[in-house]
Amino acid sequence: MNTITLKSKIIYTKIIISIILFSFILAISSYMLISAFFAENFNLVLFSISILLFIINIIFFIEIYNSGIIIVYNDYIEFRNIFNKIRIKLFYTDIIKWKEEEIKDRRGTISFLDLSLYTSSNKFHIVSNRYKNYTELKNEITSKITENEVFLDEGVLFQQKKIIISAIILIYGLVFFLMARNDLIKSEKYYDLYCKTTEIEGIIANTVKITKGHKSNRYIHLKLEEYPDITFTLAGSEYQKTNKSLFIKNVKKGDSIYLKITINDYLKKIVKNKELDFLEKSINNKFINIYGIYVKPKTYLRIDNIEIYLVEQCQKDALGSIILGFLIMALVLGLSNNIR
Repeated sequence: MNTITLKSKIIYTKIIISIILFSFILAISSYMLISAFFAENFNLVLFSISILLFIINIIFFIEIYNSGIIIVYNDYIEFRNIFNKIRIKLFYTDIIKWKEEEIKDRRGTISFLDLSLYTSSNKFHIVSNRYKNYTELKNEITSKITENEVFLDEGVLFQQKKIIISAIILIYGLVFFLMARNDLIKSEKYYDLYCKTTEIEGIIANTVKITKGHKSNRYIHLKLEEYPDITFTLAGSEYQKTNKSLFIKNVKKGDSIYLKITINDYLKKIVKNKELDFLEKSINNKFINIYGIYVKPKTYLRIDNIEIYLVEQCQKDALGSIILGFLIMALVLGLSNNIR
C-alpha cells in the first residue's frame, strides 16, 4: 500500500515576488501592445518589445503555476501545481541519478541548494529556497533511489532543447529584421514623418556652448524662446558635421536662428497635432534632434541628400532594435535557466 511519508512546506515569499513581477510585466506589455496597434502608424519596434515581454511573462507564469507542494510516497513522488492538481508523478524506478548543487550568486555566496532528479529523458528540480523542509525532502527522496549505472550526460540530455530554443531565437530575429527593414523603407507614412525635414525659426534663449557628456561624447543644447519646454540637441554625427568653432564664436543668446528638424518632431512636439507614441512619451518627449543650422548669413550645418541620410539613420535604429531584441531573448534564456 502506498502511503504518504512526507509533504513539502512551501516558502511563499518567492511565489509572491513572482506574482508581483508577473502582474507588473503583464500591465506594461499590454499597454505597449495596445499603443503599438492603436498608434496612427503601427509601431513595429514597440510591438516586438511587447511580445518579448510576454515571453518573459510566460516564464514567470510557469514558475508560479509549478509552485505547488511535493508529496513523497513509498513508490513515487507527486509534484503538484499551485492549484494542488497533480502535474507529475515520478516513480523512483524511473530515476537513474540524483545530484545536489550549490547555486551561488555573483559574490560567490551560496544562494540556494538545488536537488536534481534525472530520468532517461528529463530532469526535475527541488530547491531549498522554495521549501522550508528541503533537507527532509532530500534525505527522504534520495534514500529511496537506487542509482542506475547507465547515465546520460546532462549536456547531451538537454542539447536538443537548447537547439530548438536557439532556432526560435534565430527565426524571431530574422523575421524581426525583415519586417523592420520593410517597414522603414516601404512605408510612405513612416518615410514622410521620419525621413523628411522642415525648418523652424526662433530666438536663442540660452548660452551656446559645447557640453561634454558620457564617455567623452560632446553635444550642444539649444533653447528657443518660442518653445521653452523643448531642448534642441546637436549630437552624434550631426555634431561632427557642424562647423563648431565658428558656431560657438559667432552665435550668441538672443540671435535669430533657423533649425532643420524632422516632420515627425515638428508635428508631434512643436505644433502638437499628432500624438506621441509610447516610447516618445516615456523617453524623449522634450528633446528634438537638429539636422540643419542657419544663422544669417552663415550656414553651420548642412547635410546633403538629407532624406537618404535620415533613411540610413532609421535603418541603424532598426539594427539597434534587432540587437535589443536578441539581448532581451538572452535575458529570457538566462531567467529560464535560473528558475528551478
